[in-house]
Amino acid sequence: MKTIKFKEWTCVLEYAEYGNRRTAISLIGAPGTEYEGQPIAVATVNLPDEELAEGNVFIKDYSENEGIYDCLIDAGVIEKRIRFVVSGHIIVPECKLCDEILVTTEQEIIFPISRMEEINSLPKREKKSGVEERQINGEWFFRKGLKLFRQTSTNFVKDIINIKTIEK
Repeated sequence: MKTIKFKEWTCVLEYAEYGNRRTAISLIGAPGTEYEGQPIAVATVNLPDEELAEGNVFIKDYSENEGIYDCLIDAGVIEKRIRFVVSGHIIVPECKLCDEILVTTEQEIIFPISRMEEINSLPKREKKSGVEERQINGEWFFRKGLKLFRQTSTNFVKDIINIKTIEK
């Protein structure tokens, strides 16, 4: 879970989709803060009448969100703007999302602790980036802690499989 600092708030990023399937990014109060779980800001804006390349977002860097563009670049969430779009009296940057962005969390696997070694014994491959992947039912996943991530051809993680361990 990526933690970023926006103004005086320590936040985690939450990814969702707008109704037109474009990526939405919200900042939520980080665990352990007095505002844990509370919405802090919505970093993106949906401009359905504007063309938007796959993997890109419009960043809401105005009004109460002023400074969020730089914050997201510094955190490695987005790349520098591709272009500006005029929306009413506002200028909105279009940016490419960086690789390994988590879009949705949908699946969960429960593994007994005694079976955790099975993950390490699955077929594996190493990507040029140094990320080690494991094969489960013919699909490739990469692991971070107790989570498995499935990456799609567009470099977006579409599923996160939380591995919950139980004593057995």
